Amino acid sequence: MMRAPWRIHCPVNQLRGQLKHSWLENQVRDQRPATVINRRADKTWDRAILEIFPREIDRCRKLLKEMVEGFSPRQLVSQLMPLRQLTAEDRQQIEAAVHTIYLERTGIEALVPELDKAIAALESELTQLQEAWKTGDDEMLTAVWENFQKTATPLLSLLGELPKGVALP
Repeated sequence: MMRAPWRIHCPVNQLRGQLKHSWLENQVRDQRPATVINRRADKTWDRAILEIFPREIDRCRKLLKEMVEGFSPRQLVSQLMPLRQLTAEDRQQIEAAVHTIYLERTGIEALVPELDKAIAALESELTQLQEAWKTGDDEMLTAVWENFQKTATPLLSLLGELPKGVALP
């Protein structure tokens, strides 16, 4: 699979990148338990744990819902000038053919259940994290944070497997 050789606006790739880099890498994977405990003590992460992290889970679900179509080269048919001049019927046939090849070669549909499972697992761990956050127990928070990080690893890996833009078969 290759990416288009020119810049194409791809909202699902932007979302994938934000979730992978800004959230899962920077705010989850790279945060040591001691840092998290300090952030709870000074209350700098209250909003993150209680409001922002749940919103990021929702954004993961949005990506899951939109990714198969969002990375598809089918969308290029209506954007490329020479193809826009074709009849609607011809464009639809090209779109269908390109999309079918994309699905076969990328295997992106096989990632959907894996991604869904990883999101559900992280959402469950987030509930545990929110409960531990409110207790004030440093040992409990450390254990739960480390488990949250471990649970985030498969999701982080799967996001890395997704295309980095509109995928050309």
